[in-house]
Amino acid sequence: KVHWEGFSKERWSSNIIYLSRDGCSYESIKAVTDFMQQSSNYTDEDISKCKVFLKHRNQATAESRFEWKTSDTVPNGWKTRIADGKSETEYILSPMGDSYKSRFVAIKEIIKNKASRKEVEEMKKKMIAHEGWEISELLPKGWLLKVHWEGFCKDKWSSNIIYLSKEGVSYESMKTVTEFMESSKKYTSEDVIKCKQFLTLRNQETTSTRYDWVTSDTVPDGWKTRNADGGSRMEFIMSPDGIQYKSRFVAIQDMLSKSDLYSEEDVEAMKEKMIAHESWQKSHFLPYGWLFKIAWEGHARTKMQLQTNTWFLSREGVHFESMKSAINFMESAEGYSFKDVKGCKIFQTEQRKTKAKLKFDWEEGDDSLP
Repeated sequence: KVHWEGFSKERWSSNIIYLSRDGCSYESIKAVTDFMQQSSNYTDEDISKCKVFLKHRNQATAESRFEWKTSDTVPNGWKTRIADGKSETEYILSPMGDSYKSRFVAIKEIIKNKASRKEVEEMKKKMIAHEGWEISELLPKGWLLKVHWEGFCKDKWSSNIIYLSKEGVSYESMKTVTEFMESSKKYTSEDVIKCKQFLTLRNQETTSTRYDWVTSDTVPDGWKTRNADGGSRMEFIMSPDGIQYKSRFVAIQDMLSKSDLYSEEDVEAMKEKMIAHESWQKSHFLPYGWLFKIAWEGHARTKMQLQTNTWFLSREGVHFESMKSAINFMESAEGYSFKDVKGCKIFQTEQRKTKAKLKFDWEEGDDSLP
């Protein structure tokens, strides 16, 4: 029995009396559930239903208990109110009298309750306009995302992006999103790939904010550098577009694959920085536009012979770790001649001569030598 329900000192209050089948009365649902938990005559389902009753009761009286207003921030038929107190939390009320803490909470419920497509799309528009949700072409149709948190915490960048599926399920990481898609027949491998692309682009967009970048004459104009945290002191470089690379070598390979974005002058400028700061070299024996680098040189433990490993970078941005693979490429690719191949073999011969000089301790000859 509703013993009392209404406003007292501008605050809504109610008193409901419950009468058990044993003839005992209780003046709160808490007292009811406490009694049921102590009695062997009631089940967990009975307790759960009592809590559902109170929830439905509060929903049924929500419109009476608060001052709701119509607003263009919610779909037609819905209303809003601002909670009392300092928080000024906004609540919204459905045409059925159900109260929600946000449009996000509301849309999950209306999708679950099989609301029409029109109702769902209208609520999504309001979420985008008033709760910071976004659409991305890389996410499947009907999905939304929201940057819930993004910034520095204890000098370390962190971010939290919430994803809302068209099924009304929310995910707090891209990993859980792709795992769900991979387990569902509704999504394709292309959907998964695009989601990973979204995260890659997102990281690129925030690269300049996440780290302390500095201008440097060790990279071309417009590029920046930073040193990684920790003992490694690894250097990273960032393009004017905000893309991060582990080295100039990695950067130039990407540049050469994007001829629409980078001119020949841009590429040559990066090559000069590679020569100056990453030990790359030019050789007149190699084809035009090629570079080489002694990646490793020294004596192996098992053999006292001098060992070397030379890398080659073609003008197309392809890198090779042996002269044999470089020559094989030239013989099958367009734009290379027999002269280019011959030059590479001469380069190889010259390298062997240099290695021989380092391999032994040579002395000036005596009268038996010229």
